[in-house]
Amino acid sequence: MLQENLKQAAHKAEKIKKDALALSEKIGALVLTIPAKVGESGKIFGAVTVLQVSDALKDKGFAVDRKKITFKSEVKEVGEYSAILDLHKEVKHEVKFKVVAG
Repeated sequence: MLQENLKQAAHKAEKIKKDALALSEKIGALVLTIPAKVGESGKIFGAVTVLQVSDALKDKGFAVDRKKITFKSEVKEVGEYSAILDLHKEVKHEVKFKVVAG
């Protein structure tokens, strides 16, 4: 019985990893566009948040929890950035996004 449970758990863990890899492949080289209110100097009011990236992914058909998204640095100006999606403990994916005046 225990062996069967362990086998099922391993199978489930492998499926979760495969799903994460498939999501990573589907997202691929997608570049998101995040509109933000911008001042005259090109700086945005506030900062772009992981929630905005999560929503932009959702708009493209990808459900990624905002808690699984991190930035390398704060996003406070118009420009190109990247976010790291932590899809699985062994699957990380970098997604690029552009912050534009909007």
